Amino acid sequence: MGEGYNDQLLIGTEVESEHMKTWEWLAQCMRDDVMPSPHALFCHIAMDHIREKTDYYTKLEKEGL
Repeated sequence: MGEGYNDQLLIGTEVESEHMKTWEWLAQCMRDDVMPSPHALFCHIAMDHIREKTDYYTKLEKEGL
């Protein structure tokens, strides 16, 4: 791994903690023995991003990402 990898991993782990609500939802699905659809999972992830920034996807599109 390149120099700074650990720093990037620490930063990224903190940033990605925005998905805690989705993790909690998945944990509940597991307790209920329910496999969510891919669409439901992707919807939860999208909601995580939108909660963080309401125009998250508009900005990504404008940046060409």
